[in-house]
Amino acid sequence: MKLRGLFDSVFKTYKVVSPLRAISQNNWDGLQAEYLQSVGKGFRSWLVIGACHRKVLVLITANDTQEAMPSQRHIYESILNSLVLADPEEAKD
Repeated sequence: MKLRGLFDSVFKTYKVVSPLRAISQNNWDGLQAEYLQSVGKGFRSWLVIGACHRKVLVLITANDTQEAMPSQRHIYESILNSLVLADPEEAKD
């Protein structure tokens, strides 16, 4: 799957908090993971979804400081989970 390679490439220097897992919702299939990025003397938490629908592939992320993520997680997850994809070829019809 091309998505796995994209995750591996983009987040190769980040610490894995939650490993890649399959996800399927709305009209797409994809992968989801969580990472921790070292930034200066702190850390940033990254929630990541890679989604595919026909010819469309997207990588959508939400990130915040490690300290802020617990209180903001529900907001970020709500936004990430609202993703709906459309194939441009379908839109022509």
